[in-house]
Amino acid sequence: MLQDRGNLVIYNAKGQALWSSGTAIRHDYNGDGRSDVADWYNYADGHDALHALLTNSDGTFKAPFEGAVFPNGYFDATKARFATGDYNGDGRGDVAFLYDYGGGKVKLFTALSKPDGTYQTPLIESWSSPSGWWANDLKLESGDFNGDGRDDLAAWYSYADGSDRLFTFTADVRGGFNPPFDSYYMNAGNWDINKSKLVTGDFNGDGRDDIAALYGYPDGSVKMHTFAATPTGAFQASIQSWGDTATGWGDWNRTTIQAGDFNGDGIGEAVHRAQQARRHLPDPAHRVVVEPEWLVGQRPQAGVG
Repeated sequence: MLQDRGNLVIYNAKGQALWSSGTAIRHDYNGDGRSDVADWYNYADGHDALHALLTNSDGTFKAPFEGAVFPNGYFDATKARFATGDYNGDGRGDVAFLYDYGGGKVKLFTALSKPDGTYQTPLIESWSSPSGWWANDLKLESGDFNGDGRDDLAAWYSYADGSDRLFTFTADVRGGFNPPFDSYYMNAGNWDINKSKLVTGDFNGDGRDDIAALYGYPDGSVKMHTFAATPTGAFQASIQSWGDTATGWGDWNRTTIQAGDFNGDGIGEAVHRAQQARRHLPDPAHRVVVEPEWLVGQRPQAGVG
């Protein structure tokens, strides 16, 4: 089906998305063809809410409203790793998060969006691990890594021994996630996740999302790396491209990176912004997470201190 947003999606007889051209509008939470903004607000009294800021046709935003509310003590936003994407292939953006219960226990949740921009409850609970995983040791990225029309999750896990491993969670037809598989591995000393700023996008135009990283080196230089996705959702060895010296570029720590098709050629690009001023932070009594933006067994436990 060719959707009115320009995204070509192939469905099976049950209406389940099988393949996409990869041109879907990102973060469209009500399916009107325009990107929106969602935020997770952690209130001082302990309850949490997902808000939606829907867009008008002129690019401005409507007032935020509560799309889902969670009672006091149900979640703590500081223990979650968030991602957004269309996880059930219905053309609307959803919110997924990995929640860390402590002691190595984690679980994946999905909040599916509805046509009015609110979210279905109860949340979808999919993969979980009783031990061996720590949210502080991973970065969670979202994209359609296998090109089936549903966004997936990739977890970049950094071990205490210095090695790194990517795990891919492909999305299932209901918007939950299948058990993860090893999708890329780097030996100790080859990569430092703390010197990496990651984004996802279809950077080679093959209909599958990839991972790009702006890497900051000890001498102050920076380089762009691309990890292209394969049809299974695994990743190829990085391709190194643009780079610059500390003198030519500036401070990696002051750089924010985002991805999108900024020239309309159907291929994703990355854009960097150098931070020149300190940001004003909200009242520490309130914590806001704004999203524009596992392996069976206990693989991550090895080497984690």
